[in-house]
Amino acid sequence: MQAPIQLVIADDHPGVVAAVRHLVSSVDGFEVVGQAGDADELLALLGRVRCDLAITDYAMPSSRYGDGIFLLEFLARRHPDLRVMVLTMLETRVLVSNILRAGIKVIVSKADEPQHILEGMLAAVNDRIYLSPQLDAKLIRRTLEPLPTDDPINKLGKRELEVLRMYVTGKTVSEIAEQLNRSVKTISAQKQTAMRKLQLGTEAALFDFAVRHGLLGSGEA
Repeated sequence: MQAPIQLVIADDHPGVVAAVRHLVSSVDGFEVVGQAGDADELLALLGRVRCDLAITDYAMPSSRYGDGIFLLEFLARRHPDLRVMVLTMLETRVLVSNILRAGIKVIVSKADEPQHILEGMLAAVNDRIYLSPQLDAKLIRRTLEPLPTDDPINKLGKRELEVLRMYVTGKTVSEIAEQLNRSVKTISAQKQTAMRKLQLGTEAALFDFAVRHGLLGSGEA
């Protein structure tokens, strides 16, 4: 008898974890071996249990060591044999393009029917690209094309983008500095440089940009 596919679920909304766990429990050949409420718990869990597949939210901003693209890239380096499926409410072209370019082949929108979570799981374990319908209809025709060179996200360095993402999710400059082990002066300078590159003159403009470009955990258009 073939061993079941072992998977973990990570999301900062307990209801999502419970719903996915219940869904997976009805499917033969899969076994949930753990769950996590943020990226830190996910990384610790992967260090303790054998796992074939991780189903993870994209935005879990309470994580000490970062989430989003930084988490996905870290997973690819630390666990190269792990299959990863991103389950998210984010649906912007830039974000999905970046996720695919990070090596993640399966992205499922939380706005789609639950059956697409199961289809995404099967695609992930078989190393196939899968975007659920909500994403596919809006994005796939353009996602795999090169992003335009003038895309504003491309103007930011990795650390500048990291600081902006943490800032717009509610962390103060001091909290970001402590979490990233940098000085307050450095974090403030990176934030200001990023805003200058993006030509954002006010906090309101920054938060509007964050919504439109998928830097927040929910509410993106």
